[in-house]
Amino acid sequence: MRISPVLVACLFGTVLAQGETNQDADKSPENPSVEAENGEFWERFLMSPFDFDIVEDEIDFSLSFTSEPSNEPSAEPSSVPSSQPSPIPSQEPSNFMCEIDVTVICETDDGVPCDDVPQPDPTCAIGQPFETLQFTYIPLNTCDKSRNQQYDEAECQDIAPVAEIPVFLKCAGGNGDEMKVTTTDIGSGELLFAVQNLLDGETLPPTINCTILSNQTGPEEPLQWNLIDTSGQVELDLKEAYGALQLESCAAVGEEEKVCIEEIFMETILDNVGGDFMNVTLLERILNGEDPKDLLDDVIPNPIAPGENATVLEVVYIDFCETGNFSYSIIAEADPPDGEMCRDEDQYNRTIDPE
Repeated sequence: MRISPVLVACLFGTVLAQGETNQDADKSPENPSVEAENGEFWERFLMSPFDFDIVEDEIDFSLSFTSEPSNEPSAEPSSVPSSQPSPIPSQEPSNFMCEIDVTVICETDDGVPCDDVPQPDPTCAIGQPFETLQFTYIPLNTCDKSRNQQYDEAECQDIAPVAEIPVFLKCAGGNGDEMKVTTTDIGSGELLFAVQNLLDGETLPPTINCTILSNQTGPEEPLQWNLIDTSGQVELDLKEAYGALQLESCAAVGEEEKVCIEEIFMETILDNVGGDFMNVTLLERILNGEDPKDLLDDVIPNPIAPGENATVLEVVYIDFCETGNFSYSIIAEADPPDGEMCRDEDQYNRTIDPE
């Protein structure tokens, strides 16, 4: 049996205290045997056959309530963080409002505002030869639908059923000389043919014969043939129809050109009047009530910086000889880096009422 020295000390202290109490109580001249008894007690106790070994584990009776620090760390530090660090906080919202201002401008190729474009005098023949004539192609318009004042001076012959576009035009003078023909697609299925002399500076001959052809199904196929007096001495007016050809402009020698269908430049300006960049996400154009056309790819630059703008140009055609209303509308939307989107729109309208 192994007994801790601390326990022995406690026993000794208890016994000693008891012994001292007995001594105090019994030590008197009347108890001469006390010392002898005490001596015998200690002799018996110390001569006990028990072997007192000191054990390694001792009870700590100190009054400190803190534990001794361990000799080694409780655990090795982790080589890898237990979780990924949180990302860097995003920038604070700019709180700048998105503001876009849309402006639509209508001008001719000469820079004349559309509101200032006059409606032309329809009379072309003033006794002078012509430098240029322009015709539109009216699909399916046969010879019996001709409307003009040349009467027997003009001729029309249907060769085959008049087709939808694409078609092309060939013209020659009365003597067989070929004329120069320029074709322009003016949208909505309309073609504009400009007829001039092949020789620069020369006027048109007194008469021209023009053949409408199609090559949709293979070789060139004549559809209709027209003979028109271009001397300037016979009535010739804008919007007159010669079979499937309708006169749209005339330029007599020494006179300003009279034009029904004008080439128009529509300019859309997108101004960023807010305090932050804006990314244009929508730009739609509506022409004369038709389906919207997407113009977003034409916005350069995009995004647009504060105080800057982007301009979008589109070529359209206005017929100033036809009664009606021309309408061009723009709708734009944009997003800032943060916050709500912004939107604006503008339009141009021109009422056409020829006298």
